[in-house]
Amino acid sequence: METFEEITSFVDNELKDHSIICRIKSLIDENSVIKTEYMRQTRIKELLKKRCCRAISPDHLVINIKQQLFCIIDSSDKDNTSSRN
Repeated sequence: METFEEITSFVDNELKDHSIICRIKSLIDENSVIKTEYMRQTRIKELLKKRCCRAISPDHLVINIKQQLFCIIDSSDKDNTSSRN
C-alpha cells in the first residue's frame, strides 16, 4: 500500500495492522510532507462531515471520485519523483 493511501486509511480508522499504524504515526512525526498530507486529509474529512449532507452517495459517484483522486495523487507522485532526478 502506498503511503498516501495508508494515511487515508489511518485517518479513516481502517487500518488493523498495528505495525502499519505505528509506522504511519512515526512517519507523521518525522516527515514534514507526510505530516502535511495527514493534516490535509484530516481537515478535509472534518470539513466534509460538517458541510455535507448525510445522504449516501450513489456507488458510481463514489467510484468516480476515488478514481479521480488516485489519478491526481499518482500524477503528483510521478511529478515529485521526476523532479528529484
